[in-house]
Amino acid sequence: MPGPRTFSVLILLLVSSMTIAQDRPLRQVIDAEIKAGWQKEKLTSAPRSSDSVFLRRVFLDLVGVIPSYEETTAFLKDSDPQKRSKLIDRLLADPRYATQQAHAWDMVLFGRHPQNIFDTRKHDSFTKWMATQFAKNEPYDRIVQKMLSAEEEGSEMFYVQYRNAPEEAATAVSRVFLGTQLQCARCHDHPFEQWTQKDFFGMAGFFVRLVVTDNGAGEGKRKFKIGEKSSGDVLFAGSVKDLKPGQKGDPVKPKFLGGAELKEPVVPKGFKEPKFTIKDLPKPAFSRKEKLVAWITAKENPYFARALANRIWSQFMGRGFVHPVDDLGSE
Repeated sequence: MPGPRTFSVLILLLVSSMTIAQDRPLRQVIDAEIKAGWQKEKLTSAPRSSDSVFLRRVFLDLVGVIPSYEETTAFLKDSDPQKRSKLIDRLLADPRYATQQAHAWDMVLFGRHPQNIFDTRKHDSFTKWMATQFAKNEPYDRIVQKMLSAEEEGSEMFYVQYRNAPEEAATAVSRVFLGTQLQCARCHDHPFEQWTQKDFFGMAGFFVRLVVTDNGAGEGKRKFKIGEKSSGDVLFAGSVKDLKPGQKGDPVKPKFLGGAELKEPVVPKGFKEPKFTIKDLPKPAFSRKEKLVAWITAKENPYFARALANRIWSQFMGRGFVHPVDDLGSE
């Protein structure tokens, strides 16, 4: 999957089922499809923006600042018919682009009030890590793979906010990376979608074995690492309204959203988990995390590509094809 620096390639995710002619630039294919949609629905497109409006918008979107006086006057005086395309390419190569994108995704992944704020209020290491990925033009699927694998310094902060909260992790991962709202199925089967409580807790099962370790230092100097146990399951006791005091529930095995239950080896009888510290993170005999990461970013995943395309379209066009941006439904 191409990297996030290329605008049009992100939109390709929405039109991946089309047969694209090899001799046509992708942007022309996308424009033609959109124009055909307008004609079918008898819609009139908005007029072309002025150079000044375009200039301000593209600077804010790509590098997070308005253009300088010198940049503005140079662009407005330029008579090159390709000046807009050339400006986009220049801004995408600007170091400020990576920083701007990192901050944009920081808001998506953490928001203004992160979970577990004691540990995640200061997460500059994550923002720096994310900026590095964009600066390298790392493919989006690779960014997500590394983030959810949480093995690089800085990347682990996404999981830190869900320390000892597998249900919250399942909700966030499903919403951000799969465009699916599962939280309604936490207490009861979803009233408007196909998702059941078993679907919700099946996703939570991928996160229940994660272990967040830290060095015990104060704020600003704290370091974290993510480990994974070889045992442990989410317990499901049925609908909240039917729960009885003291009822613990039955173990639920991990289950891919809308797919099959994860097949994994049985934990040996009498197995005892080793101690986890930031200096000693034993590898699990079988990694649920690895299986989930591979499934989420697989080309055949029915949710990942469309969720990304909708979110990117929303970021740069002001509103997604589907709104809210992270609620694509099960259609």
